Amino acid sequence: MTAKIFKNILITCLATTAVVIGLFLSILYNNFKDDVMARLKSDASYLITGINNEGLSYLDDLNVSDRITYISADGQVLYDSKSDESAMDNHSGRDEIKEALVNGEGVSERYSATLGKVSLYYAKALANGDVIRISTDTSTIAALLLGMSSYIFWIVVIVLFIAVLIANRLAAKIVKPINEVDLSSHNIISPYKELVPLFSKINEQNYTITRQLIKLDQLKEEFKTVTDNMAEGIIVINRDKQVLSYNGAALRLFNASDIKNGDNVYCFDHSLKFMTAVEEAIGGKNSEYRRQSENKVYSVLINPVKIGEHVNGASILIIDITAKEMQEKLRREFSANVSHELKTPLTSISGFAEIMKNGIVDPDDVADIAQNIYDEAKRLIVLIDDIIRLSSLESSEIETQKENIDLKELVGEVFTYLKAAAAKKKISLICNGEGTVKGVRYILEEVMQNLVDNAIKYGSENGHVCVVISDHDDQVIIKVTDDGIGIAEDDTSRIFERFYRVDKSHSKAIGGTGLGLSIVKHGVEYHGGHTEVISKPGVGTTFTVYLPKRA
Repeated sequence: MTAKIFKNILITCLATTAVVIGLFLSILYNNFKDDVMARLKSDASYLITGINNEGLSYLDDLNVSDRITYISADGQVLYDSKSDESAMDNHSGRDEIKEALVNGEGVSERYSATLGKVSLYYAKALANGDVIRISTDTSTIAALLLGMSSYIFWIVVIVLFIAVLIANRLAAKIVKPINEVDLSSHNIISPYKELVPLFSKINEQNYTITRQLIKLDQLKEEFKTVTDNMAEGIIVINRDKQVLSYNGAALRLFNASDIKNGDNVYCFDHSLKFMTAVEEAIGGKNSEYRRQSENKVYSVLINPVKIGEHVNGASILIIDITAKEMQEKLRREFSANVSHELKTPLTSISGFAEIMKNGIVDPDDVADIAQNIYDEAKRLIVLIDDIIRLSSLESSEIETQKENIDLKELVGEVFTYLKAAAAKKKISLICNGEGTVKGVRYILEEVMQNLVDNAIKYGSENGHVCVVISDHDDQVIIKVTDDGIGIAEDDTSRIFERFYRVDKSHSKAIGGTGLGLSIVKHGVEYHGGHTEVISKPGVGTTFTVYLPKRA
C-alpha cells in the first residue's frame, strides 16, 4: 500500500510539474508575443510620422531588423525592406491588410514550416488610404522549449528529487495510522473520514465472524461434551492413519493414554486384528472385529470416510457389548435351565404314566404313583407361573392399580402363610417396626414371601427369621435376617440370576424353582427400589430391600 501511495504521489508531482512548465511557457510565449506586437505598433507609429513628414524616401534611410512593407490602397507593394517590391504579388488579400483597410489597423501571424518560425504582422492605414506594415520573426513554443531544455531538465531533476522525498514521507505518514489500526477489535475507529465506510464494513464483518466463532466454539464444546460422555468410543483418522479426533471413551475402552491428535492410530491398539481392520477401511471396505479385554467384550466397527470415490480417512466406533453378551449368555442359560426344570418333572410324569399304562403297578402302589404324578404336575404349574410372573415383571406389562400398603400387616399375612413351614424346623418368625408404601400388593406380598420362605429353607433348626421395617423420610427399608447356612462370597453376586442356586445339586430336599430371588429383584425394581445382600457362611444372611414410599 505504501508503494502504491508513493507511486501515485510521485506521478502526481511530475504531472503537475509538466503542466506548470507548459502553462509557464505558454504564458511566457504569449507575453513575449504581446510585447513584440506592442513594439511593432510603436515602431509603426514612428514610421507613419516619418512618412508623413518626409515622404516614402524616409524609409530608404532606415536600418532596422524588422521587415517594413508599404502597400498602396489597391494592394500593390510600393516598398519592402527585405525584398524587391516589383517582384512581390498583390497584398490586398492578406488578413492584416484587409483588416487595416476596414478598421484602421490589423494584426496576424503566420507559421513557416520551412523556417520553423512564426511571423508576426502589424498593419496600419495612413490618412491617404495606403498601409504601412511592419513584421518580425519569432521562435515557436517548441523552439522556446528546446532553447530552455537544459533549464527544464534541471528543474525536473530537482522537482523529482523533492517529490521522492515528499512522496516517501507522505506515504509513510498516511499509511502509519492505518497500519496501527487493530483489525481484530470489535469497534475499529477509522483514522481518516474517507475510510469510515470501509472500517464500518470491517466492524460488521468482525462482529459477524466473532458471533460465528462463538457459535462454532459452542458447537465444538457441545460436541465434545456429548462425545466425551458417550459410552461408545469414537476415533477419526485421516488417510495417513493419523488421529484427527477421539473421545474419552475411546481411551477408556482401549485402555490407552497420552495420545494426541496427529499420533498414529496404532497407539490405541497394536493388535494384528486392529491393524488389518484399519488397512481394510483405508482401502475402502467396512470392517468389524470383536475385542476382549479383561471381563469386557467390545465390537470395533471401522468404516471408510469418502468424498466421492476417494477415501479421505476412516471412523472407528468402539461399542461395549458386554451387557449384550451377558444377556445372550443368560438367555442361553435360561433356556437350558427351563428345559432342564421342565424336563425333570415331565420325565417323572411320563415314567409313572407308562408304568400304569403297562399295568405293572401293584394296586397298593397306585395311590402313591398318582400322588407323585400330582406333585410333579403341581411343580410344573408353579414353575410356569413363576416364569410368567418373572416375564411380566421384566417387561413391565403389569397394569395393576397401586395402593397404600401397610408393610407390617403384609409381613404378618406372609408369616401366617409360612407358619407351618417354619414350625417344621422350629424357626421363630419375628417382625419389628412398621411402614407404609404405595405399590402393587400382590407383587410386594410375593417379594416378602420369597424372602421369608428362603430364610426358612436355608435357616438353622430352632433358629430365627427376623423382619425389621424402618420408616425414613422418603423410603422404607426392610431387612430379612436368618441365622442359617449363609452364602459364599462368590455366590452373592449371582443369587438373583434366574435358576441360580447356591445348592449346586438342585436338591429336591429344599425345593423351589430357582426363580424366587429373581422375582424378588424384579419386583422391588418394579417399585423403583433395589435389593442388597450381606451373608457369611455358617452365620446367616440378611437381605435388605429399599422401597420408595411412592413407587
